[in-house]
Amino acid sequence: MKTLLISTLLLLMVPQISLAETISDREAILTALETWKQGRAQHDAELAVQHYAEDTDWANAFGDRFQGKGELRGDLVFIFNLDFVMSDQSGEPEYIDIRFINEFVAIVRSRSIR
Repeated sequence: MKTLLISTLLLLMVPQISLAETISDREAILTALETWKQGRAQHDAELAVQHYAEDTDWANAFGDRFQGKGELRGDLVFIFNLDFVMSDQSGEPEYIDIRFINEFVAIVRSRSIR
């Protein structure tokens, strides 16, 4: 009976543990997005890529693909020095939702008005 009670309590706690991890992961994603935004605003490529993995595979809105954090950082240095690109009046990005498709991958849907 004692084992059954402990097992039942553990099973009841699992959804709470998963929720806590999801909230923590969600906060980490939002922090990374905020760091990206600050890096862009300050024209600081190092800050912008701070939370990216070394083996990142990144594509921009024009379909340009950058493989690796170093390659992305290098291109951002170039982009952040283009006045016609950086002088825009972008609105605040709106993060519509974050959906976890497994414990390692999340999809973030966002919108920025330019």
